[in-house]
Amino acid sequence: ASKNLIIKTMQSVTAKKVSTMPLDSNEPEAVALKLKIAKAEEEIENLKDL
Repeated sequence: ASKNLIIKTMQSVTAKKVSTMPLDSNEPEAVALKLKIAKAEEEIENLKDL
């Protein structure tokens, strides 16, 4: 998994959704990356509430 991809996605988290990422959903690494991004999105949302 590319850390740069994760960082870019986190930076534009309000504009992007995991489902729109151009990743093959059948690839285990892509699925794992989507899960990491989804978790990062949740953490960002939690920080907004503080």
